[in-house]
Amino acid sequence: MAGILESVTAPPDDRVLLLRGRRLRGGREPFLVAVELMTNQWNLIVARGTDHRIRHVLLNRTGSRPLRPGEIYSPPSP
Repeated sequence: MAGILESVTAPPDDRVLLLRGRRLRGGREPFLVAVELMTNQWNLIVARGTDHRIRHVLLNRTGSRPLRPGEIYSPPSP
């Protein structure tokens, strides 16, 4: 996936880094790469589209925030 990085944010008091950009091919679809750095639950998520549907996830997790392909990504609560 080749793209242009448009922004990098780290919400205050959160342990997540959000990288947002647009793909170079395929209609310039937006993407989101989320690097979650929460204690022993580190993870990396790649989502696409305006709804941030998960395409790839390093570690599949279940629970209150399911992180698996096809789900909508939502950042962890602060």
